[in-house]
Amino acid sequence: MLADAGAAVVGTGETTRAAHEVVSLGKVAYWEGVSFTANAARLEPVALLDPFRSVGSELRGQLGERYVSLLIGFGAGDISGLHPRQHAPAPMAGSVEAELAAAEPARYLLDLRAPRQDPVDEWLRGTHRLRVIGGIYEAAADHEHYLTTGPLDEWFDAVLHVRTVGPTTLR
Repeated sequence: MLADAGAAVVGTGETTRAAHEVVSLGKVAYWEGVSFTANAARLEPVALLDPFRSVGSELRGQLGERYVSLLIGFGAGDISGLHPRQHAPAPMAGSVEAELAAAEPARYLLDLRAPRQDPVDEWLRGTHRLRVIGGIYEAAADHEHYLTTGPLDEWFDAVLHVRTVGPTTLR
C-alpha cells in the first residue's frame, strides 16, 4: 500500500507516533497479509477471528484513491524459510491462485483498474476463494486456508503473481 504523506494514520499511542514519523518520509508501505490490506468492508477470516472490516477498507475510506491495495500471490512452492519443512501445494481448483497460476507469463503484475473485456470483468466482479498463507498455515491442511472474497477489483487495485516460489529466509 502506498499513501501520500499527508494522510491520516490509523492507530493509537506508540503506533500512531511511529506511523506519523514514517508518513513524514513521503510515502508509506503497509506490508501485511491480504486479510488486512484488502479493501474489504466485511471479511470473514479463515480461522481464529470473527468477521471484521479490514484495515485496508479503513485506509481506503480515509485516503480514497491514494490507498492502493496490492495482492501478492503465488501458485505453489517451497515456503520452508517461514514454515519449516513445508511446501505449499498447487492451489485449490477454481481458486484465485489457480486461475492466476494458469496465466502466462510465470510472473506478472496485473492492474485491476485498467479497462478489460466482459469475460474478465465478470470474473473479477464475482466472489472467489483466496488462499491465505499466514502464521498458522499448515500445508497438509491447505484446503482449510481459503477465504471467500468480494469482487477482486474492489478488494485489490493490482495483483503481483508468481507461479512458483523458492525457499525464503529472514535476515
